[in-house]
Amino acid sequence: MLKVDYAALADYATDRGGAVTACGLGINQLTVAQVPTTHPQLFLVAQLRDSDISRERRSVHVRLDDPHGVSLSELNGQILFTAIDARQAVARIVLGFYSVQFPGYGDYRFSVRIEQEDLISLVFSVARPA
Repeated sequence: MLKVDYAALADYATDRGGAVTACGLGINQLTVAQVPTTHPQLFLVAQLRDSDISRERRSVHVRLDDPHGVSLSELNGQILFTAIDARQAVARIVLGFYSVQFPGYGDYRFSVRIEQEDLISLVFSVARPA
């Protein structure tokens, strides 16, 4: 069974030596004076765990939607699961999005689907200063 250990947005992240390092982890709001605006970089960070260690590669679909459900960015690819013992395998996602343009204020959503199963939904807002 596929499970999400963690998932978050960050200002920067890297996966080296079997560990994820992230700065500015847990973004839930971008405060901007005006829209449209371009954010220099945003990272999607996640770790997935599965009890099926027989399948290493799985299809992955990542999507960023605007407040109206319109896709701003989509990525299709493969993700590699690595067995960590005889009962479980893990995969990490560390995906950088650069020069992301946000057309308006509101709630945006990153979603991750593995093998046709919706696993991750991260909502964050683009908001005016208080």
